[in-house]
Amino acid sequence: MRAAATALLVAFGVSLGTASAVADAASLKDLVDRYGHPTLGAESHDASGMRFSLGHLSLRGESGRVVPVLAGQETVGFFFSGIGTFEYSSSDGVEQIVMAHNVSKATGLKPATAGGSVALTGRVDHALILSAARPAAELPAAGAEAVAPGSDLAREFADHREKFLRDRRGPAALDFAERALNAPQRSLVRVEMSGGDDLVYLNDMVTRRSEMLYALTKTLSHDADLKKYLWPVTLSEQTIERNRREPLPSRLDLVSVALEVANSAGDSASLKVAETLVPRQEPARVLRLSLYNEDYASVNIGAVEPRVYRLKSVTDATGASLPFVHQSDVLLVELPAPQPMDQPIRLTFQIEGNILIRPGGDNYWILGQGPSFPQPEFVGQNYTFSAVVRVKKPYVPFASGRVVSRREEGDDNVVETRMDQPDRFAIVMAGSYQYAEETRDGLTVRVASYAGRNDLAIKQLTDLAFGIVKFYEPFLGPFPWSDFTIIEINSYGWGQAPPGAMFITREAFDSRLDDLAWLYTSGINERFAHEIAHQYWGHAVNWPNDEEQWLSEAFSEYCAALFVKRAMGKVEFESLVATWRTNAKRASKLSTLPLADRISMPLDPDEAFRMRNFLLYDKGALILHRLHEELGDQVFLTFLKSYQKSFRGRTGTTRDVAGLLKVLTKKDYSSFLESYYWGPQVPD
Repeated sequence: MRAAATALLVAFGVSLGTASAVADAASLKDLVDRYGHPTLGAESHDASGMRFSLGHLSLRGESGRVVPVLAGQETVGFFFSGIGTFEYSSSDGVEQIVMAHNVSKATGLKPATAGGSVALTGRVDHALILSAARPAAELPAAGAEAVAPGSDLAREFADHREKFLRDRRGPAALDFAERALNAPQRSLVRVEMSGGDDLVYLNDMVTRRSEMLYALTKTLSHDADLKKYLWPVTLSEQTIERNRREPLPSRLDLVSVALEVANSAGDSASLKVAETLVPRQEPARVLRLSLYNEDYASVNIGAVEPRVYRLKSVTDATGASLPFVHQSDVLLVELPAPQPMDQPIRLTFQIEGNILIRPGGDNYWILGQGPSFPQPEFVGQNYTFSAVVRVKKPYVPFASGRVVSRREEGDDNVVETRMDQPDRFAIVMAGSYQYAEETRDGLTVRVASYAGRNDLAIKQLTDLAFGIVKFYEPFLGPFPWSDFTIIEINSYGWGQAPPGAMFITREAFDSRLDDLAWLYTSGINERFAHEIAHQYWGHAVNWPNDEEQWLSEAFSEYCAALFVKRAMGKVEFESLVATWRTNAKRASKLSTLPLADRISMPLDPDEAFRMRNFLLYDKGALILHRLHEELGDQVFLTFLKSYQKSFRGRTGTTRDVAGLLKVLTKKDYSSFLESYYWGPQVPD
């Protein structure tokens, strides 16, 4: 890896520094500032014959100029301006279908398939190569053609920087600063290329252990806040020195969250968040978390209103303030010294802002559907949760977890909840709700109707929820929660399943409301059962990353279909199976199942989302149906129950699915999953 990073051959001598000495002497904020404001070196050189190659990318200069790029006094890369070409190839069969699709939808490039790989070739007018790679040798010595960069090259560099700083993934300075303080021995390379298309190549051995190529596209929205960004479309991501089928372990775990939310007036709220975080794999000098800088409220068709999160302070267990950088929804917190791995860190965050969004102007808001409090990468989220939510009357607050207390304090309604079983996706919300609750066999089901009390719907949905739980428990095990809250959302056609809760749209409460509601009534029992199944698949048992989300969605979908079969009959079930098969065949032309989230259609994002769902829900459920037919009821339901029991409170993987099937059946299902899950084939 280090030798590969020296392959930039230009006609001047320079060695890219290790950055370890720089990191020792610089603070996080200094490093972010230094990497965020690179400058050109004093001499430029003829770029003809320039070569750069790393991983599956190669870049060639035919004419033009190339000049070193400095961060402070450290040479961190090169800027090229002229006529050049790049080549990139993917040898990963799992991604080649969606790679070809995304290239055709998001770029002007033409993918070429040959010899088991997909190759891209394109023009390059400008390229910025940033490298922190500890090269094994210096580059060749300088020639006599060195001249000052000149004002034209300086202007081109500034224009290039301005464009690529609009990348919605966030500034590269954060990545390079984190690497310098946490892992200076590991390589990180970023190549920004413009010509026919605007492309970014990342070779990351710090966090992802992968190389990625993505295109930057403009939004179709006319909103000024959205237009200021260039939006990434992943064309390729290939693993480095690891197997895609073995998910990366967590580098930082979030193990507990204590959240206090106060909504004193309007859209403003203050949050006090006490968290316990644990570094894994290696000591940590910097903690990388996600936290909104801005969220967006839709205020008109095609227009949004930014809502600003102001992080006021970060303090440690002693109350001492810690330095931090908060940009582009990324939060880096600097510790006084490297924290040993597996040793807990207790931090408190104070946040405020006009962060409460009422969808469509309705009388409710929700926090927790994105990083509204600091969170590590997805695989590191598995935390206990407690909440105290204080809102002005007449709003009624709800939060994930068992209700510890519900009370009135002056003009405020207050709820306290606690979730002792570690999970993710915890939410708090409040709105114009009335509710009733009932307890049976230790489970309390609470149903809240929006903008008025709907006693008939509350009764019907309470009975339905208890009935679905009773159906699931024999083959999935005990219901994971003691409290389950069902909340009406003033919209149509969807449901969502936070831990211990369900958001379900208004047709579930009364399909007679209007003609539009009738359009969404078909399948409401299946959707309701799907969201309850998520309390098992996605909460009781987690999944590790986007590529294995079928362990949540497809398993919930299939369990819901089993309930439909019991409640509504075989014909209704077979209709679902036929729909799965039709949708799976259609979407499998665009991607394999694990990369469903990668499907991109910049001109039709709704269709891209449908194709994603056709894979995650429909093809995934069809795979499980094929297994069910082959194994029979007893073995298949034992498989589901055993998986829930074995991985409850933990993260399971697709490899674990294969392993458990082998234990139960004495048959190896690896090739089955290679064909239907990792591959493009659709079960008959």
